[in-house]
Amino acid sequence: VIKSLSKDDRQLIEFYSPQLDAHTEFLSKAIEEFLTVIEEQMPPHEFVQKGKLVLF
Repeated sequence: VIKSLSKDDRQLIEFYSPQLDAHTEFLSKAIEEFLTVIEEQMPPHEFVQKGKLVLF
């Protein structure tokens, strides 16, 4: 798929790839923490705080 892209498109992907990886890692961690709050039946304010990290 990458080879079929233009040179400019490949450069954009290479440029933004580290940022995308960082955002993906942050989102995965936020989801994991949110699920922990649910599993451990933590107080509502914890639920809301962790939920905000997933949504925003």
